[in-house]
Amino acid sequence: AVRDWPSDGISLQAGSGCRVEECEVTGCLGNGLHPGTGLGDSVFQGNRLSDNGVGLDFCWHNERHVIRQNQILRNRGGGITGLGNPGDRENVIEDNRVAENGGPGIAINGGRSSGNIIRNNTIENNSQEQPGKHPGIAVYAAVEDARQYTIEGNIIRDTQAEPTQHIGVEERHGTYRDKPTRADENIIVGNTFAGHREADIVIAGSGTRCENNSEAVIRRSQSSRQVEETE
Repeated sequence: AVRDWPSDGISLQAGSGCRVEECEVTGCLGNGLHPGTGLGDSVFQGNRLSDNGVGLDFCWHNERHVIRQNQILRNRGGGITGLGNPGDRENVIEDNRVAENGGPGIAINGGRSSGNIIRNNTIENNSQEQPGKHPGIAVYAAVEDARQYTIEGNIIRDTQAEPTQHIGVEERHGTYRDKPTRADENIIVGNTFAGHREADIVIAGSGTRCENNSEAVIRRSQSSRQVEETE
């Protein structure tokens, strides 16, 4: 157990084949868990991460990790952040509960051909610090294109009397150093949504595949034109 540390709770820099299991990380000023630069082929499983700055933050060039069966709750920033840029590839985030965090449940900032998979998680009641600002899963092309993510089989919802997580999954194009960046060619399939005030899914990319998402309310952004539909 790591409690009330004035930086990251558990940080692994470089290396491969590491395992962080059945740990409790609470009250740290930095990240609860921090897969650091150049870490590969590691497992973060069965941990409880709560009341930290961020639950789990991906650094640069993290490849082929498994993030599984963790409780990521009530962190001041996001639940899982930093995924994508630069070089975060072929990571699997599955069977976690990501709930009641101050920012987004899962925040993606890029990843040109990421191969990252987000599946079978419960993501609920996030954006506590700024209600309505952050979605359950943010697929944002913040610093480069955000492409080839698979978001499958998750429960994404807000169950509160006054919702704070107003959107379930949101793709968003961006601009970085005066060049356009795009969120596109992602797969959003077989998820269950409930309780979102604005929309369950916001799609920006023309090549993104979105289907079988339990009657989800979908908003498609096409330049300045927006079309709303129910799947």
